[in-house]
Amino acid sequence: MHQQRGVPMEQISKTVFIENKTRGCNPGFVVTSKGIVLIDLPVDVDIAKRWKEEILQHGEILFIINTEHHMDHIFNNSLFDANIIAHQLTRDTIATMTLSFIEARTKVLYNDPFPIPEGHQLRLPNITYTERMTLHCGDHTFCIIHTPGHTAGQSAVYIPEEKILFTGDTVVGQTRTAIHDASLDQWIQSLKFLEGLDIDYILPGHGCMVMDKGYLKAQCEIVARRMEVEQNAKARGTAPDESTLRSADPFYDNRDTGMRQTVVLSSTSNSISTRKHG
Repeated sequence: MHQQRGVPMEQISKTVFIENKTRGCNPGFVVTSKGIVLIDLPVDVDIAKRWKEEILQHGEILFIINTEHHMDHIFNNSLFDANIIAHQLTRDTIATMTLSFIEARTKVLYNDPFPIPEGHQLRLPNITYTERMTLHCGDHTFCIIHTPGHTAGQSAVYIPEEKILFTGDTVVGQTRTAIHDASLDQWIQSLKFLEGLDIDYILPGHGCMVMDKGYLKAQCEIVARRMEVEQNAKARGTAPDESTLRSADPFYDNRDTGMRQTVVLSSTSNSISTRKHG
């Protein structure tokens, strides 16, 4: 474990790091011979600023890859000067977002909503792709792959030299699988595609565990069960009930750091709602 100034970073290999102990997504970075490539960013402004200071000790930040448009991956793009890469659909969706929308989401999602600093801006990716993109940076290759499912513009980042895959939220490490923007059949197809890669480590979009390749199949089974639950609920014209959701997802009660327990994420209504329990 590498830790400085209170921001924990787990070192996966000599050059690959991930931060998976604070709320929001699991951002990571890779130290290449030419500079630093970031995969997603911390959602809290103060943590993102400290994270930036620590990463700059390893070299110049050259690129940021946004794996999706959800705020916990992209909110702090504007704190960095590097080129930002994302799928075209991710850029298009970020372009429709407002700070007031994000502020409302934080109040629904988090126990302790983070304040939005005055003058904060949402910075759009300036480099986009549609199917696949290969970034050669120093002695590393970043294969950026469109993996639709969790979101339409979802990306995974495969680094063959390290046999490491940053999945974004296509895989979540033993926490509740959120599907409110999802296309579940595409998600299953994307997971099956990723199974064909030569991988030693999977760095998931959420959760405190670094996974091995076998977890792709486990995640696929969860998504398939959720798809069945969602389809049955839609046929009834209702939302899935809690007991059915738990039966579909063995990690349903494992919430990500800082998330409200009452939040229910469902593709049936394509929205976020809250429920009061007993």
